[in-house]
Amino acid sequence: MQEKKQENSPIKKRILQYLSYKNISEYAFYKESGITRGILNQKTGISEDNLTRFLAYAQDVSTKWVLLGQDNMIIAKNNAAEHEDEFGKSSILREPECQFEFHKVTDEKVATDFYLKKYIEQLELNLNEKKEAVKEKEKTIQRLWEEIDFLRLEKSKIEKAMQRHERIKNDAPADDSDLAAAGESLTG
Repeated sequence: MQEKKQENSPIKKRILQYLSYKNISEYAFYKESGITRGILNQKTGISEDNLTRFLAYAQDVSTKWVLLGQDNMIIAKNNAAEHEDEFGKSSILREPECQFEFHKVTDEKVATDFYLKKYIEQLELNLNEKKEAVKEKEKTIQRLWEEIDFLRLEKSKIEKAMQRHERIKNDAPADDSDLAAAGESLTG
């Protein structure tokens, strides 16, 4: 009977890869991050608690890379703000007041689901903000169209008054009603 060999989860492998890349010893990592000592070498998944602690510890790591193995490992300093906006890293995973109900993450699918749920929540918030902005823009556009209609009407009145004034000025035959209307248009 063959024994099934269990490997480290892909997320743990990426965390170890990050530590190696940054030349950080596991001892120093456990001490500074507060993650349970030896957890990265166990052949189980990683809890949301430990995953959150790692992301809080490794401020320069891409959340998408840790969870999905996609994107670059390290966030470029000039792209950090853009990355945080796009993936909601600061507002979702890094806030200390953010509380999660902790369960063991036994495989990458669960971690991916967790990440996607948080990402969708952030997208929904952004969508609602955009909808409100669109409503405000629509109100502004409606007000501007009303102002345009008013100005067109005023322009038409002024043009008629100027035409009457030109007829009077050029000694064009005009009746008394034209003179009275021209006077009213220019004064009123």
